Amino acid sequence: MLYIVAPDNKKLFRQELEGYFKLRKRVLIDQLGWDLKSVDGKETDQFDHDQAHYLIYKTPGIGQIAGGVRLTPSTVPNLTMDIFSNLIDSKKEFTPSNRIWESSRFVTESVKATAQKSMIREATLMLFIGMLDYGLSHNPSTPHKTTPLPPVKNAPSIAQAYLFAPLN
Repeated sequence: MLYIVAPDNKKLFRQELEGYFKLRKRVLIDQLGWDLKSVDGKETDQFDHDQAHYLIYKTPGIGQIAGGVRLTPSTVPNLTMDIFSNLIDSKKEFTPSNRIWESSRFVTESVKATAQKSMIREATLMLFIGMLDYGLSHNPSTPHKTTPLPPVKNAPSIAQAYLFAPLN
């Protein structure tokens, strides 16, 4: 099941957000070795603010959090504008807009942790579909990503090739 956590409903999804932040710590720090801070077994940063949106995938039946992604409009603090602004071509005019969103902190549970490769594939696909659907409902011009996404057969590579545009 895919949960949509928006600024106006975060209080309803505290457990899911906690699980997502713990998953981020396991994946980004423990498995990938990223040099990020964690507190109480959770990875959060300054971009997990009141205006951030999240898509969180829980496995059907057992309810394990298997993946998630953070989405932010470019008009609020975000990784692209505040940390990776060098990704934006300075020769092109870029104006932050509610129609340009960033996806970041895209994570899925490891196969070792789940012992089900199909669940990871499902989580990745559901998050991709959710990002596209959520983005379209918020009228973006073109979604942009600052997250290296894991390759998954067919749909995600097609989505990356045709639906995401670089900022440079």
